[in-house]
Amino acid sequence: MNRRATRSQTAGRSRPRSRPAEPRTARRRIRATDVTPWLIVLAALLVRLPGIGAGLPQVYEEAYPFKRAWDMWGFGLGGRIDLNPHFFRYPSLVFYAQFIGQAIVRAWLWLGGAVHSAVDLEAASIADPTAFMLAGRGIIALSGAATAWAAFALARAAGLGPGAWAAAAIVALDAPLVAQSRTIDVDVPLTLLTTLALVCAVRLCARQRTRDVVIAGVVAGLAASAKYTGVLALVPCMVALWIPADEARGERPGPQPPELRARLASIAIVVGSALAAFAVTSPYVLIDARAALADLSAERQHQELGHFGQRAAATWTWFLSAWVDRVAGMPLALASLAGFGAMLRRRRAAALIVGSFALAIATVLAGTHVHADRYLLPLVPVAAVLVGFLVEAITGLGLMARSTMRVRYAVITGSMILCMTPHMTVLAAQWNRGRTDSRTEAKQWIESHIPPGSMVVCEAYGPPLVGPLDVSEMDPELRNALARRGYGREMYAVLTVPSYQVVPRRSARFYQLALYRDADAFVVSDAVRSRYAAEPDSFAAQLAFYDSLPARFPVTHTIPASGGGPALTVYWHGRTNDRFADRAATGPDSAIVRTGTSIGGEDFFHYNQGANYEAFGRPRAAADAYEMCLNYPSSPDHIHTKASIRLAMLMVRAGRRDVAIRLLEDMEAHPKDPGEAEELGALRRRLAAGL
Repeated sequence: MNRRATRSQTAGRSRPRSRPAEPRTARRRIRATDVTPWLIVLAALLVRLPGIGAGLPQVYEEAYPFKRAWDMWGFGLGGRIDLNPHFFRYPSLVFYAQFIGQAIVRAWLWLGGAVHSAVDLEAASIADPTAFMLAGRGIIALSGAATAWAAFALARAAGLGPGAWAAAAIVALDAPLVAQSRTIDVDVPLTLLTTLALVCAVRLCARQRTRDVVIAGVVAGLAASAKYTGVLALVPCMVALWIPADEARGERPGPQPPELRARLASIAIVVGSALAAFAVTSPYVLIDARAALADLSAERQHQELGHFGQRAAATWTWFLSAWVDRVAGMPLALASLAGFGAMLRRRRAAALIVGSFALAIATVLAGTHVHADRYLLPLVPVAAVLVGFLVEAITGLGLMARSTMRVRYAVITGSMILCMTPHMTVLAAQWNRGRTDSRTEAKQWIESHIPPGSMVVCEAYGPPLVGPLDVSEMDPELRNALARRGYGREMYAVLTVPSYQVVPRRSARFYQLALYRDADAFVVSDAVRSRYAAEPDSFAAQLAFYDSLPARFPVTHTIPASGGGPALTVYWHGRTNDRFADRAATGPDSAIVRTGTSIGGEDFFHYNQGANYEAFGRPRAAADAYEMCLNYPSSPDHIHTKASIRLAMLMVRAGRRDVAIRLLEDMEAHPKDPGEAEELGALRRRLAAGL
């Protein structure tokens, strides 16, 4: 027997018998790769929290969702909750998210003992809404942080390994996305939901069960309910249903007739699910269809004409420049283009799905003349995933393929840092920058120099002074509670000059000194004046008005642009003992009424005048202003109804109850606002009964 055989037999005799495997009861060991995505999400949240309370409690353009949710509570109107936002330029999902956040803060204040009654709660909410605004910004910050996880999930669904971490990190640190995550707006939730819709679409390539199709449709519908352009999330879902992974690789020439019917059925399911999700989360777009169509028509016109004062540059070149220079940055923009080629070679189906979404957004943006960087944010997670494909393609070539995993991870990290270098400096600047808004500074200067009770006329983007319109429609009990908290102690007769994004020449009607005979000060916004100055031939009346202000108001104080607010100039007559509240009112000038045709905005302008006169004890002048208001067509804010009620109550207080009843009868017979006849009829019956 040779030596090899002897060794084999000996080894065979010494080998122990195999035992049956014991059941595994120990928990699976958690690896670093399991927690890395969540660490990136945590980092994404941490970079969004610094500065989240900047500027509060004052908020400006950022807070449409917050303000609409705030109005739903019916503050000052008896606490009547109205879930109809009465504003349809955006759908309602983010409005309702803000409403829920405000409900949580209300419950916290109540249970914590900070307030002791419903009126006290409303007064605390209005006097200092900081806690509510922090909650609102926190919701958006969480959405931004969750977008990093969504990018990771998209990268994994598309077939990435370690490159998925780079994609998530890029989204976590993208400076424009971080900055937008600190404001109460709809674009960050839109980015989150469109990215999740892409995840669902990519997964549909491998599995097209009915449940998966429904989920994809629901997520796409939620994206559309965050912002109407979210409906584009349906495009990659339908592409995924039409071109599965095997067909995208060219293994079959095309769908057979039975498959064609099945795919059409799946497309119908995904569209139906999207419509159902949209209807549930933005129901009043359908219920209040008339108002929704009016708002959508106005928004369509706005998108076609662009912002007032915006240069008429070619739209696609503007967005391309914004993408390369500010949103993505040059390294990320170039790397994502190369990454798309790598994705096409490795996962053609996923590349077609992701590319269809990017193409749909580019097509829509090419048709709008409103230039805003935030419109490009949904493309950031897509670009990040494409960079992940490029990085993995690089680490899989040549000598790199035989290198250790540590070297690969080092290359991935280095590539990610290279792509994010432009954003790091911007993030540092965001953290170090003071964000006191110029409008807040103007408010503080006015309150410290111009005595309360003065009439201050403000252009758009002016300081948020407290005026009669802020308190006059509140319940008396709530007004008293607010007075105890000091709210409205420094109240001014605030009059706002209408401004128009569409056909801005209309504003010339309001740039007449005769309209502001009772004014003590005038606030000019550079955001408005500079636009007029750019086209002097078209806005001669406005510019002449500006030139006349120094003679009427010799004291001038300028607040430079800061914190996102424009430069503001305050013109004041300088007499602390001469204010609107103490003078005999000249009354409103009827020059606008005499011009005939309505251009929009006159009704609110005169209603605003009337509220000022009424609040400061000028009933005759207030009645004149309300009568002027009633000369104009209906407006979305039911100004006609409000002016009719105020005018009637002025007549009652003047001892002219019979005249008030006849006025209400006439207004009831010729209503201009929805529901106006019912509201005026109820008031008429109460007056007739002597109540």
